[in-house]
Amino acid sequence: KREYHLNTERINRETALAEAIGTTTTIDQEPDSNEDLFASEGLAFQEPEWRRWMLEPRPGEYTDILKYWCAKQYQYPVIACNARDHLAIPATSAASERVFSNGSDIITKKRNRLSPPTIRYLLCLRNWGRIQEADSDGDDADNEAHE
Repeated sequence: KREYHLNTERINRETALAEAIGTTTTIDQEPDSNEDLFASEGLAFQEPEWRRWMLEPRPGEYTDILKYWCAKQYQYPVIACNARDHLAIPATSAASERVFSNGSDIITKKRNRLSPPTIRYLLCLRNWGRIQEADSDGDDADNEAHE
């Protein structure tokens, strides 16, 4: 949640800056007619960046998304910055595979009746380093002690 709030604050600051830069216009002279007045006011109004981006056609399925955002970074600076932050996260299943592997270490022949909340609790404790592997792998030690 903290990262989300920090990112939101950063985007809000960048959006405010981009809007201030993009919407500030100075009119040196009085408009000659109402038509000129409305034309000059139209220059001061600019649609928000996200709305302009949403109206654009979507990139194709086989588009290199990194090249796409490099090309759009000046047109949509805030969105491109956000895309760079999120596209830098590698797509991998290693974390979920590690959880399943740890789950098979916890659920053994003697622990096959553990409830899901207990399993979740043990997985969290192991993941946080509160339980070492030797603490949770008690089957071998139990078998040797009973024989």
